[in-house]
This record gives sequence, structure tokens and C-alpha cells, in this order.
Amino acid sequence: MNIVLIWNLKNVENVNTILILQSIKKFLASFWKKDGSKDISVPLVQVKFGGTKILKDMNTRADKIRHCLNEIREMHNLIEKEIDEIMEASEINTNKKLLKIDEVKRIFGDFSYKELDGGRIQILDDWEKKNIVRIAIADVFMECNSKISHQIIGAISEIIRYGHKKDFNWSKGSGCFVPRHRCWKVERSLSKHSWGIAIDIDPVNIPYGSDKRHTLEIVKIFERWGFINGQNWRTSDAHHFEWARNV
Repeated sequence: MNIVLIWNLKNVENVNTILILQSIKKFLASFWKKDGSKDISVPLVQVKFGGTKILKDMNTRADKIRHCLNEIREMHNLIEKEIDEIMEASEINTNKKLLKIDEVKRIFGDFSYKELDGGRIQILDDWEKKNIVRIAIADVFMECNSKISHQIIGAISEIIRYGHKKDFNWSKGSGCFVPRHRCWKVERSLSKHSWGIAIDIDPVNIPYGSDKRHTLEIVKIFERWGFINGQNWRTSDAHHFEWARNV
């Protein structure tokens, strides 16, 4: 982020005025430090002067400086608030670790369920009705969590736009919302698929535990859209993309 604030004070040609405004610039810049050491993107205060007429009325010059100071104060307060909001969002968006189940429940809610055969579960309450939506991108259809549907649409749309869909098959087993245990084993914890926040893409041709991979372009697109790929896990799950952060 690069913020440039520009004040055009025409008909001002005075070294003292320039020095005052340069001091204001340094003062403003000092506010954009976090923890006393790390600088974030500093809003640069750029003051431009135009014209050659020297103001003879000192009161007029003082009024211009006072007006400039008021504008700087108001703009600084506004930017400070916006920077805080951006930094707060940035702290969320830098997560590159998998969420634990208690974190998933905190963000996406919990539900009651009963066990079915083969490691599947049936959600008993109205959580699914409130949270799961059906989306379609070209010929790709799936059910997913409404809170992250825009990120899934964004990732797959970008893959299609840049011609990478030819590199995989949206075949049997591909999908997002599938209420079940991890690896379909009842003794394991619930899969993130149960919340509709994980996507399996082409598991037939890129099976669990194999050394096959999606292309680097596809992995990078999903990473930009907030997902982690399972290709580097202890047991490779390269067809699996799991939500980790908001974008």
C-alpha cells in the first residue's frame, strides 16, 4: 500500500513554510511504527508548491499554514483508522497453517450428527440448511460453505480464465461438502469437508498417498485465494485444497 497526500499551496514561496511542512511529514511518519521497530507502509506526505508570487500578508500565510495543519490532522486520523483496519485484516489473512477443529467450529459453527456406514455422517440439525450453498462455475458444480463460496468461485474462475482447467478432470470424487470422517475412518476426527471448506479436485487421477501433483499454477492460484494444498503433507494428499484464511 502506498499513500501519497498532496497539498498544492499556490502563490507560496517561503523557506520557513516548507520547513514547517517537512517537519509535519516527519511527525506523521513517526506514527506508522508498530511495536517500536517494524515499519508498515508509511503514508508519504508530499507537499507541492506552485506559483512565484510572494505573499506579503503574513496573516494570509499563517492562515494557509493553519488550514494545511487542519487538513493534515483530519487526514491523518482517517488514514490511521483505515490502516488499523487493514492491519487487523492482514493478521487474519497471513495464516498459512491448517485450522484445528475447534477453530473451524468457532468460525463456521458446530452441528450435531449421527454415524452412518463407511465413515460417513448425517448432520441432524439445521446447520446445513443455514450454511451450505450450491455453486456453479462453467461446468463445475459443487456444494460448499457460504462463507467461503466467493473464494472457491474466484479460484476456479481464475483457473478457467487462464486455461488451466485442461490440466485436471472434474471427475468422480471431486467436490467440497461431504459430511464424513477423515479418510472415511470412523475412529478419526471429522473431515473439513463436513463444513464445506475443503475441496478435492481429480482424486481419481491424483489419488491419496501418490506422488502425482496438480500443476504449480493451479496450486498457486488456490493459495492466493486462501487455500492450502496437501501435496507436502506427511502422506501426500495433493488433490486436497483446504481453506485457511479470508481473502
